[in-house]
Amino acid sequence: MSRVVVGLMLVVVAGCNGERAADQFHQGNRFLEGGQLANAVRCYSEAIRLNPGLVAAYNHRGIAYYEQGKFDKAIQDFSEAIRLKPDESDAYNNRGIAYRRKGDFEQAIRDSTKSIALKPDDFDAYTNRGAAHAARKEYDEAIRDYSAAIRIKPGLATAYNGRGRIYAAQRDFKKAIREFTAIIRIAPEDATGYFNRGFTYEQQGDLERAVQDYSTAIKFAPMVAAAYRQRGTAYRKLGKNAAAAADFAVADRLR
Repeated sequence: MSRVVVGLMLVVVAGCNGERAADQFHQGNRFLEGGQLANAVRCYSEAIRLNPGLVAAYNHRGIAYYEQGKFDKAIQDFSEAIRLKPDESDAYNNRGIAYRRKGDFEQAIRDSTKSIALKPDDFDAYTNRGAAHAARKEYDEAIRDYSAAIRIKPGLATAYNGRGRIYAAQRDFKKAIREFTAIIRIAPEDATGYFNRGFTYEQQGDLERAVQDYSTAIKFAPMVAAAYRQRGTAYRKLGKNAAAAADFAVADRLR
């Protein structure tokens, strides 16, 4: 899944309050990068108190709220960033992602489209709009967006993954496997490509290849319960019941 754009930036603002606001903003960035989300929100809020027009602080506080799962608060902050700076493409893109997580795919598409209009080479916005179209089962539009993202950034694994999942949903397994194999070529230690290709092999009935890919996914992501569960399912279909039971037990523990 695409994440909000974390465009960490240097902010320099004149005046005493401006300098203190900039200090709080940069401290917030450090907390955000370190995953200390509550501290990041606290610093960005102080930066906003000191300088209510600091667009970047609203955008970054929105990112912190998003990462906390507080999507309504994130949308409020992205909207304020847009009000203060109507051509802030990242804020539109980020708000679109938050709307998508809330299930408002129509608004997500509108925001991603606005982001693309402001920044036509924004591969993230194309990827995010593609994901919203895919959620609405508008597969042709989604594939066009993922393909546009790949043209802009040929090594964009998330776009290959999105396109592959659509082909798999359409039961075009040959194309799906091609997309997931591209992810493996781009990011050979990313479990996503192996897992999704394994699932596609399983749908085709090629259980031995499915087990191989699930095993590689587990190698690179040993704490992901779904990989054990799916490998267990493939083992069970192969009649390897002891191996299946072992994988289901690990999946249960991790869940």
